[in-house]
Amino acid sequence: MVLARFVGLRRFAVDAGALGPWWAGRLEPEVAAWLRFEGDAAPKVVKDRVHLDLRAPSLRPFDGLDRVPTGPADPWTTFRDPEGSEFCVFLADVPSPRVKTVEVDAVDARAIARWWHAVWGGTLRHRDDWSSIDGVPGLPCDGIGFGPVPEPKTVTNRLQWEIALEDGVTIQDLVAAGATVLGPEPRGTVMADPEGNEFAVVPRRSAATA
Repeated sequence: MVLARFVGLRRFAVDAGALGPWWAGRLEPEVAAWLRFEGDAAPKVVKDRVHLDLRAPSLRPFDGLDRVPTGPADPWTTFRDPEGSEFCVFLADVPSPRVKTVEVDAVDARAIARWWHAVWGGTLRHRDDWSSIDGVPGLPCDGIGFGPVPEPKTVTNRLQWEIALEDGVTIQDLVAAGATVLGPEPRGTVMADPEGNEFAVVPRRSAATA
């Protein structure tokens, strides 16, 4: 039974008024519409555990950004945006940059991928230590990937997602499945998955207008 539908992403920023337009100028309008920016975040101090992978026809839109070293065989280039958050770019035959996947660092990638697959459905895939969920209802990109890292989560994720519960599903159903309630917020309820990744449960009316 699918418990929830993906609604969108929100990015916490030191200066949302500056970072939001920067990203909006580099993504297709329909993609930028589901990436919402909120301000007053603390400055970034550690590597982001959730980041975006993009497809782009060239690296030109990202000229001037810091690059993160990658392996010689890696088919992507990793950048830091103006507030230091990492994202990866894959060169592809597309008209303009668009989101390819949402990537999540995990101590147990297979376990947390299985957990989210039980929440929102889609197609679960495993490759070596990496896992992904494709075809997530409501997700306007290929999927969400979970990759193994040795270090545990220590700070609040700057990139979080919002979900809307399916009919008949309650917050307590998510708690019973292993989620934790962190507290209320203006749009709904903030929760954490079994690895501590924050997400928000928003009313279905918010989902329809987000």
